[in-house]
Amino acid sequence: MINKKLKVGNVPNLRFPEFTEEWETKKLGEVATNVMYGMNAAATNYDGENQ
Repeated sequence: MINKKLKVGNVPNLRFPEFTEEWETKKLGEVATNVMYGMNAAATNYDGENQ
């Protein structure tokens, strides 16, 4: 069993085996663009055709 209190650098305790590098801190705009719909989708008008 994995010791969940063990911290090694900037690496999570539980992860998929194909991920081996440390985590990087990035701003949302560096990894995604034009985020329009999500948790607050109801706050945006939707005309039934265009998303």
